[in-house]
Amino acid sequence: MQTHRISHASLLTLREASHCSSISCILRSSHTPSMMSGSSRCSSASLSVKSTATSPGSSRKSTPSPKRQQLLTPPTTPTRTLYKELATIHVGEQKVEFPVHRDIFTAASPFFRAAWNQQYGFTESTTGSIHLPEVRPDDFQFFEQWIYSKSLAHEEVEAQHPAFFRLIRLYALADQLEVEGLRNAIVDETVRLSEKYNSVPTPNDTQTLDQELREKCGLRDLVVDLFVWKKTDNLVQTHEDSW
Repeated sequence: MQTHRISHASLLTLREASHCSSISCILRSSHTPSMMSGSSRCSSASLSVKSTATSPGSSRKSTPSPKRQQLLTPPTTPTRTLYKELATIHVGEQKVEFPVHRDIFTAASPFFRAAWNQQYGFTESTTGSIHLPEVRPDDFQFFEQWIYSKSLAHEEVEAQHPAFFRLIRLYALADQLEVEGLRNAIVDETVRLSEKYNSVPTPNDTQTLDQELREKCGLRDLVVDLFVWKKTDNLVQTHEDSW
């Protein structure tokens, strides 16, 4: 099932459409056929894979609403009061627990900023606990590593045959949680690994990419470019016919 990024400025609209007071419930509802097809009261724009409201072929840029702008703006809490409040994120169907610093995650992600903002009335803002049912625990652990250390070091990734699927799945999670810095870091890391090991994603990796990433995103474009430049050059050099 393909992962769709929720525009978190539309979380209130989604909550009304799915009759949920919890972000975890909204995440589940957003993957159901009725929500995806637009047959519910939720408009299709609420599940847009883009955070802007521009239509295809239109060069007009939308202006973020005040609520959207508030979500995009990191909190201005004085540094001396940060990093003291803990929250719990439960991941996957088994609800694997990840204790995290709320301030760090809200500064990094508009998703968590909305979830823990009492202004929006989500239950998570009072309980301090969030459930991400569709996320794999090992992917979230990789995500948490980057949030705290800005490092993508991984024994399966830094190898002669890099496990690109790890980065692809992490990109899908960063896309869902709207962490732009992580998306950019994954694109850069994919380029670095491709150059260092003269490698491109395997067919299984590209299948993961096709299933879990939205159609128009930076990592998809990069993988296509890698195949065109690396695989085509190799084909020309080794093919028995002259070109």
